[in-house]
Amino acid sequence: MKINRLYALLILTVASLFLVVTVHLIYNPWDLSRIILKGSMYVNDCGEPRGGFEWAGEYAIEVVYWRNSGGIMKVIFKIGLGDPLERHEYYVERLSIEVNSTITLV
Repeated sequence: MKINRLYALLILTVASLFLVVTVHLIYNPWDLSRIILKGSMYVNDCGEPRGGFEWAGEYAIEVVYWRNSGGIMKVIFKIGLGDPLERHEYYVERLSIEVNSTITLV
């Protein structure tokens, strides 16, 4: 009799968890049509730090990409000796992701 109650409690718990997850996914579906990438980028004017006076700075990068319509890459100046960029938004026509390897923006 105790085993039957234990099984009933286990089944009730699993059913309750299933119900909670289902309701959550119905009201908060995953948006797989949009990809958001965020990060930062260190930049300098010689390609690699060699010492001496050179320009160096840091940019925050944010890419928002919609699968069937392209996206936008925002480049936000954070720190450095002035911002040499004239444009800070770039159109992204294609985005490809190779797992554990590379992300390519075209």
